[in-house]
Amino acid sequence: MLVLRMFVLLLFAGTALLADNDLQKPIVSAGSYHNLVLKQDGTLWSWGSNTVGQLGIGDTTNRNFPIRVGNDNDWVAISAGGAHSLAIKEDGTLWAWGSNSYGELGQGDEGSGTERHTPVRVGTDTDWQKVFSNTFVSFALKTDGSLWAWGHNGFGQLGLGDWGTEAHRSHPVRIGADTDWSVIAPGPFHVIAVKNDGSLWGWGMNYFGQLGQGTSGLLTDLYVPTRIGLQDDWAIASASAGGSFAIKTNGSLWAWGNNSGVQLGLGHTTSRTTPTQVGADLDWTHISAGGASVAKKSDGSLWAWGDNTYGQLSQANNLNLSTYRSPSRIGQRYDWRGAHIGGEHMIVFKTDNSLWSWGRNNHGQLGLGSSVDRNYPGEILTASDWSILPAEEIADNGSTEEDGAEDGKEDDSANEESTAEQSPDGQNEQSGSGGGGCSISPDGRGDHIVFMILALAILLKGTSWLKRRLI
Repeated sequence: MLVLRMFVLLLFAGTALLADNDLQKPIVSAGSYHNLVLKQDGTLWSWGSNTVGQLGIGDTTNRNFPIRVGNDNDWVAISAGGAHSLAIKEDGTLWAWGSNSYGELGQGDEGSGTERHTPVRVGTDTDWQKVFSNTFVSFALKTDGSLWAWGHNGFGQLGLGDWGTEAHRSHPVRIGADTDWSVIAPGPFHVIAVKNDGSLWGWGMNYFGQLGQGTSGLLTDLYVPTRIGLQDDWAIASASAGGSFAIKTNGSLWAWGNNSGVQLGLGHTTSRTTPTQVGADLDWTHISAGGASVAKKSDGSLWAWGDNTYGQLSQANNLNLSTYRSPSRIGQRYDWRGAHIGGEHMIVFKTDNSLWSWGRNNHGQLGLGSSVDRNYPGEILTASDWSILPAEEIADNGSTEEDGAEDGKEDDSANEESTAEQSPDGQNEQSGSGGGGCSISPDGRGDHIVFMILALAILLKGTSWLKRRLI
């Protein structure tokens, strides 16, 4: 049973794109196998896996095309976690739905049977501003800059100074007394964060050195926010199951942690315990990390590396990990508006507000009206502006795989080539809670390494050590 728990925990080490009203709408957030989109008119839409009600539409049936969540049109912030969802309304109220295995919905309960299939309000406060989530964990910022956490805390990833089976939280609890938090990037086991002064912080699991302290191993976890280095020029952060990324104000991209699946983009498989620069380019503006990672440059070009099992790198192939050890360009277009990695799929808005997806599609998470995987971009619906698309068109025009495939190939036929072009230094126009790369996803094949390490920990430390953290 313990090993099964471990597997499930890693399987749903999903992504969570956070978003808020500081960003240009429409906004997308990719979970492990489901997605949320906040349109310009304040309406909320979802699709993909719905096994525990994470789509928020009142049932547990998967959807392979976008469907509206309720009738409200006052949503301003969204975050799709492993199998739960968070959102904030214009009045500052916080809402949650989906999985509640460890109290991640903030309702004061937890466990099987406590999931919610429609949005439920979290507490009574009306000063919530930004939301962040990952597998079994939830975080939120208030308007005063204070940071709050709830959910699974087996590795101290909530940053509250404790860890283990008795340390989970089923309602929001404040992390320390600081009021200067800006960017929060939770992985399933650890968190990377940036403060208003540009300093970088981390806490939680550190087995692979993902906290950037120069250490690694079973006894190196940190249970409260701990500063990474002394530099104060960090702008954007992103975390995966065992790795961490950050972009500096000069546009340089840095990575550290588990690299067994070439997920750090450094051109090799050696893990790093301190931030290491990815290449020499100084024009990165967005990063979304996972087993496959995706990043955007200031010229609007999109780049990816790591796991390509399901074509999630959009190279029109499914070649193995050794092929994409460093950033490879996706097509030849310059009109991408950030990108977000889900469990094993990617979803991206273009500057014309058209929405595109590719990668694994076993739960319909690509939103293309089918469950067929795709290794090149396919357009979700045909609207270029999600803010004005009538609801009835959503139901009628979910594209089939055949239709979408033709559109995708026509739009991005250059995907078979990868070029490393230099472009002018860019600014981090998408910093902050959303669009700044705070999307978190599982480490793809790297997850198998994490699983084996945890299994080895059972042998070395005994089951009692791991039970305190995972169950």
